[in-house]
Amino acid sequence: MIIRYPFLYAVILSLTLLLLLSGVLMPHFWSQHAWIVAVVLILFVGIPHGATDHLIFSRLSLRQWGRVKWSLFFLAYLGLMGLYALGWWQFPVFSLVLFLLMSAYHFGQANWSFMPLPRKKAQFVVSLIWGLWVIFTPLLFHSETSLAIVSQIVGSPVEISGNTSLWAGLLLLVNLSMVLYLRFRGWINRNDFLREVLHLALLELSFFVLPLLLSFAVYFTLWHSLGSMQDQVAFFSGDRPKYRWGHYLRQILPMTILALLGLGAFVFWQYSDLMEGNLASLFVFIAVLTLPHMILMEKLYENLNNSK
Repeated sequence: MIIRYPFLYAVILSLTLLLLLSGVLMPHFWSQHAWIVAVVLILFVGIPHGATDHLIFSRLSLRQWGRVKWSLFFLAYLGLMGLYALGWWQFPVFSLVLFLLMSAYHFGQANWSFMPLPRKKAQFVVSLIWGLWVIFTPLLFHSETSLAIVSQIVGSPVEISGNTSLWAGLLLLVNLSMVLYLRFRGWINRNDFLREVLHLALLELSFFVLPLLLSFAVYFTLWHSLGSMQDQVAFFSGDRPKYRWGHYLRQILPMTILALLGLGAFVFWQYSDLMEGNLASLFVFIAVLTLPHMILMEKLYENLNNSK
């Protein structure tokens, strides 16, 4: 959780507040230019945060399995991506639901990673509820845009019954109730409780005020990806006490460049469809890329918590 890193936490809060205020004061500007800022954030923060997967695997498994097994990492990594891509082709609805549920747990796990609860099932439920809120709230606030993309993905019209803002409010209420319960049980202290309420309020307003792509990019890149990067620095410093951000940035550069080149090639291949507003293929491409990363980060957080 980013609150464990005071300087980074202050930067993220400040940037979020700045973007939120600009969204209130300059809505017309963001309606036209939000995608530019969102794309820049995703390309240069979101994508790089998953560029050390091979190094994470190496540290987690090298001592247990040795270099021979580690050499199979890329084969297994690409194989999982290929299997998931096949699932999207044959079972798009199931694959979409699976991706949303895994992403929800992944985001929630990162948020609560340094406040491990006394029961593992409780940790799972809390992470899932929090992640479902952070994924579905912007989609509900901007339902016209999001439902068009979901319809493209599943290949048929998708609708939501009832008032989408009320559904978003219900998600927030469930999350607040959960945080209150954690405080009531004494599983989180007063300061963590107040900060979590602040985060919920700040992100909820951002999701409501900013356009869909930018509102999600603010959470994904600033709150999730930067926090995840700092967690990875902490993870790698376990074996290398002098390990710092400079080492990390040098290590992520090769895979980041490779990922950006792959994304560029994909955009070039699908350029016509993307320019016509069909984003389904891009969403599936990103989902396939991120599935193995989510599995690895589960192991990383287990390692960080066990080392405390």
